[in-house]
Amino acid sequence: MEIHQLRYFVAIAETGGFSRAARRCCVSQPSLSQQIMKLEDELGKKLFDRLGRSIAMTDAGKALLPRAKRILRDLQEARNAVDQEVDDETGQINIGIIPTMAPFLLQRSVAAFQKIHPEATISLSEDMTHRLIEQLVQAEIDVGIMSLPIDNNLIDYEELGSEILYLAVAKNGPLDAQPVVSIDSLADEPFIMLHEAHCLGDQIQNFCYSRKISPPVICKTAQISTVQGCVAKGLGVSMIPQMAAREDDSGLVAYKTIEGENPIRAIAAATHSGRAPSKLVRSYIECVQGVLDRIGTKDRLSA
Repeated sequence: MEIHQLRYFVAIAETGGFSRAARRCCVSQPSLSQQIMKLEDELGKKLFDRLGRSIAMTDAGKALLPRAKRILRDLQEARNAVDQEVDDETGQINIGIIPTMAPFLLQRSVAAFQKIHPEATISLSEDMTHRLIEQLVQAEIDVGIMSLPIDNNLIDYEELGSEILYLAVAKNGPLDAQPVVSIDSLADEPFIMLHEAHCLGDQIQNFCYSRKISPPVICKTAQISTVQGCVAKGLGVSMIPQMAAREDDSGLVAYKTIEGENPIRAIAAATHSGRAPSKLVRSYIECVQGVLDRIGTKDRLSA
């Protein structure tokens, strides 16, 4: 009997379905189903009756559920106790951050953290939001810096700030002449987008949908710097986060306000809901908050 099997079993019981449990545990449904079958084989009892698309817990499952919850709770309490015994100055912290924030937050926040905890060991993971959430669930990282929304009930988060997404256009191009760019002028404007794997790409798409425009997408890339380079050459327009816009000193891209209201993305520190953040994690979150305060994400760019 494995711990992850018990975790999957409890998730199915609490969510009422295999697919919902798989999403909660950040695993594929076939993998989750296979582990439950192995658990049932080991116990020699069926834990769930499959009734078409619905399931019902068997008597064996009902007997196991409170005991499985107790085992998982005791395990978490043991982990928390060990974490609290670790020297706060020499412990390890595993940090995750999404690629669209890493260039502007990671170096500054880690440098500030190392000044406070010079003996601490730091492990870094730069990855997409969904992968960082999976790493949090699997206890591979202790904290993830990402944008909201976060749709996973195993994840707690603390909103640290927000930043405006500006319309990026070629300097001295036709759209740069507009003090505030109208929505109508964007309807047929070629867009340069980040891949859908980036949550920022989804946020830009959602903004376009909300304003009832469907501009042609001529390029999808993985890097904000590539987006900025394409915009600078006049290949199209895009939406760029305030932190990236503020640090662009090329002079080739203008960052504009859009008619109505520019979209905003929230910046959050995410942790596992079942693990109390250690003092090192709390300290690092405070360092990120300090960086955001210093770089002024609340202040609009000057025109």
